[in-house]
Amino acid sequence: MDLSKIKGILDEALKQRASDIHFLAGHPPYLRVFGELNPMPSPPLNETELNDLILGMLSPEQRDTLKKAKELDFSYRSHENYQFRVNVCYGEGALAANIRIMAAEISSMEKLALPPVINELCTKRRGLIIISGTAGSGKTTTLTYMVDLINRTRKCKIITIEDPIEYYHKSQKSVVLQREVGSDTNSFNDALKYALRQDPDVLVIGEMRDLDSIAMAITSAETGHLVLTTVHASDAIETINRIIDVFPMDRRQQILAQLAGNLLAVISQCLVPLKAGEGRALATEIMCMTVAIQNLVNRDAFTEIRAQIDSDPQGKGHTLERCLAEMIRKDTITKQAASQYTKQAHALDYFIKTGASTSADTMSKDEWEALYNRSIFIIDRDQQERAHVEAKLRAKGFKKVGGYGKNKESIELVRRQQPELVIFDLNYEFLTTLEYCRQLRATGHKFKLILMAEFLQANDESTAQSVGADGYVVKTNECELLIKSITKLNFKVDTTPQAG
Repeated sequence: MDLSKIKGILDEALKQRASDIHFLAGHPPYLRVFGELNPMPSPPLNETELNDLILGMLSPEQRDTLKKAKELDFSYRSHENYQFRVNVCYGEGALAANIRIMAAEISSMEKLALPPVINELCTKRRGLIIISGTAGSGKTTTLTYMVDLINRTRKCKIITIEDPIEYYHKSQKSVVLQREVGSDTNSFNDALKYALRQDPDVLVIGEMRDLDSIAMAITSAETGHLVLTTVHASDAIETINRIIDVFPMDRRQQILAQLAGNLLAVISQCLVPLKAGEGRALATEIMCMTVAIQNLVNRDAFTEIRAQIDSDPQGKGHTLERCLAEMIRKDTITKQAASQYTKQAHALDYFIKTGASTSADTMSKDEWEALYNRSIFIIDRDQQERAHVEAKLRAKGFKKVGGYGKNKESIELVRRQQPELVIFDLNYEFLTTLEYCRQLRATGHKFKLILMAEFLQANDESTAQSVGADGYVVKTNECELLIKSITKLNFKVDTTPQAG
């Protein structure tokens, strides 16, 4: 069959640096170039022409599969330096197709603009790494880079399960076995079921699509394998939610515990238009599992995770907003473009204005100055921890900070000095948290109260509510969560002593 027509369309698409080609009967081919979809300057393809063009790329077996299933994914090769992932389907009774264009050569980390932590994650021996993003955000490119790096640098066995195979990896230091759904295995679930009997070190799942594949991926990580996979989600928190939501409620706590114990990182990404013109730049959100995030996942406290991402004590994680702000400061992208890719506009504004490495709610200069002048008591039996928190708050700009031990004298000091905010550790030995707070309140002085702990436990929220706390946070090295909690307090209340 004459394939010159499809070759000509592919040649033109490569010339224009397109990422996708769309085919619909009655329309000319459409090219997606830097995210924008535009028709090619050629006559519309009628149904017969389109059928000949699409069917010409298929083998007899693939045509039979398409006829039965009405859907087909496959890889197509016609150019030495490129690979093409093709999806064929029916629409309004006629064939339609989309071709995704990918360079056959795997780019370097620098060219892809991936953060250095990606290389470190590739050295891990066990655990789950998830790459997430919307369609066309470069998930497959990042996954391919990671597989190639492991293949080049580690002596291990890599098994990939893909639908279809998009990049072909030649075994180097590692042994690579690539399995394509449809031709090498009947389904993702079948391939995953038997993969663990094939002695893999690294298991690559092209996409986690349903409960069975997600459960098997988590189990594979739990049994001592490194699992790399992708998920369609717009950020790290939504990625975890997407995984949890496929399970029935009676399994939710079990999956939360498994994720907390086995998830290594979520790499969420998007492609943002360049300020200079043609092209797009990679923006990432990296959530590396820390002890604090493990606690929050275990507790199903997803709303608190975002603040922890930028609080990674080793500096490996960052939110999308922090990444976008850095790209704006480097004049790579515009704020207008960045705002289209964030759901946290206030956080983006904060990072742009301050250049900070951790997030906080945005406030005016006068509001920050008023906050810095609030009097703060830090009550903790651990003198070193107490001094650390005091030093960090002073370094951030707080001017009236004092640290005190957990004893009867500290209660008397609250009565005499009347601080506007009291912060103390939940691990209390002198009195129970409940009794200590009762005695503090009995001094007759109104103040804000924040509880702080090394690890947040399941009953911390109820404890905080029972003692009337205005916030409860986990300790971090730079006190980011504590400062964020302080910014949320409403000090516009009467703090004068009550009449005895």
